[in-house]
Amino acid sequence: MYSATMFSYGKHSYSVGISGICGCMGVIVQHGTMLYAIHIPDNPKRNRIGGDAFIKYVSQAEN
Repeated sequence: MYSATMFSYGKHSYSVGISGICGCMGVIVQHGTMLYAIHIPDNPKRNRIGGDAFIKYVSQAEN
């Protein structure tokens, strides 16, 4: 299992989670046979940076 914590993202083949969601942004995406998760704390200045990094990470992993 992969569990996303503050400002982190990652993947696992069958189980992901997001810790400590309370006003934060948590996203889980399924693509192919993988699950991807990200946890971004509630910080408007950093939400875009975290979201862009997550998109790049998933895009590179999935070609």
